[in-house]
Amino acid sequence: MKEIKKLTSFTPVFFMFVILAVLLVFMCLPTGQIGANAENGILDLSNESTDSNLYSLRGEWQFYYGGFLASGENSVYETIKVPSSWTNAANGNYPLNGGATYRLTIKAADDMGYLLYVPDIPSSYVILINGEQKAQAGTVSLEASVMQYKNTLIPIEAKDGSIEIVIHVANHNIYHSGLVPL
Repeated sequence: MKEIKKLTSFTPVFFMFVILAVLLVFMCLPTGQIGANAENGILDLSNESTDSNLYSLRGEWQFYYGGFLASGENSVYETIKVPSSWTNAANGNYPLNGGATYRLTIKAADDMGYLLYVPDIPSSYVILINGEQKAQAGTVSLEASVMQYKNTLIPIEAKDGSIEIVIHVANHNIYHSGLVPL
């Protein structure tokens, strides 16, 4: 009888602990909405709620392997899944060592400002926003590159309803090439 009484007094405490643990997990989740993925090098945020504070840039980016194209240059781009390595068979299985250009156009409201979070990427890179260099980690070159791990925040604004992100990436040292966060 005493064992049943101990068990019944323990049960409410156990359930309270479970409820608190579940609430704690939900409170630690990121706020905002992730939104749509990029498709064919375009991410449309023009119809997204301005209440959101988190957008993912995942999806299909435009990709040119073997060179660093200028902002706005309309060369023959392929698409590549970001984040992922360009050595991945699904992305064309390009050589590990080399350089490439990634490009994403974001459709956005002119009056909105954004912060672009760039995580540590195990390749050297230069980031251009609307044609202006905004960040660099390491030395980017087709022949050799010097890596530098660096995460950063970049303030960006739309020009004429769009934001162009161009990233020149070079890798000559690490197993993963491209926009692959650590």
